[in-house]
Amino acid sequence: MPSSDLVAAANYINPLSGLANDYLNGFNEIITLIEMLPEMPDLVTDIQAWRPKSYRAYFDDQVHPTAKSAQIAYDRMNPKLRQDFDAVVAELDRLATGTVAAIRHQLKQDKAPELADLCARAGQAMRKILKLASNIVNYASPREREDESTRARRIAAMRAALATQSARAALHAGSGR
Repeated sequence: MPSSDLVAAANYINPLSGLANDYLNGFNEIITLIEMLPEMPDLVTDIQAWRPKSYRAYFDDQVHPTAKSAQIAYDRMNPKLRQDFDAVVAELDRLATGTVAAIRHQLKQDKAPELADLCARAGQAMRKILKLASNIVNYASPREREDESTRARRIAAMRAALATQSARAALHAGSGR
């Protein structure tokens, strides 16, 4: 029987890409804060406190039991796919960092009308790039290639194969070989 940590990792890390979707939550959060800023000015402190964080650094800070597995899977993933993912994340980081700086500038200049437009445009641009990152995590490609039912069947088959492989390894370890 596979260990609970192994099962948790299989549920946490996309077996196709080797990436955990959890990492993208930080980008969803900053985008949402930026989009809400014109109606909720008190969010500016949270926005200005935001800093880019690499995939590895994100999981270094996590207490989730599968965080180490996420880092190991990242290290073992297809190098070209990792390079593509890192490039998309770098673009998200640049856009988010630039937006935070532009917001700071707009607020210093007391240009509230321009701020709403800036936040809307930046949020939209960041969501497009975030979609590319999400596609890499979920489909191992910047483009979606399968519908949800096909994806669910594929993931179920991969998890079953992982469970079988884990059971064989446990059986092998238990036989003293």
